Amino acid sequence: MNKKLIAIFVTGLALTVVTESAMAAGVNDRQRNQKERIAKGLAPGGGLNFRETKKLGDAQVRIRKLERKFRNSGPGLSNFERTQLDNQLTVQSARIKQLRQN
Repeated sequence: MNKKLIAIFVTGLALTVVTESAMAAGVNDRQRNQKERIAKGLAPGGGLNFRETKKLGDAQVRIRKLERKFRNSGPGLSNFERTQLDNQLTVQSARIKQLRQN
């Protein structure tokens, strides 16, 4: 009985760690993707000027600082923190799209 309980606990702990890293990769992947979109926008014909690129880059820095603050506040990201980051990244994505198209 104790061996089964320990096995269930260890399995649950392992799944939690794997799930947490997979979710963190999602936020980091979105940030990396947006950084690449901004860089492509600055290239000739990309639709962004230096001022717009600077503005978007500053917003990316704010999002990274927010993520760092959330990660330092406890083990991993809570659902609330993840939602906040996702919302910020969604708004940033829309800004990138809008500025690249004008």
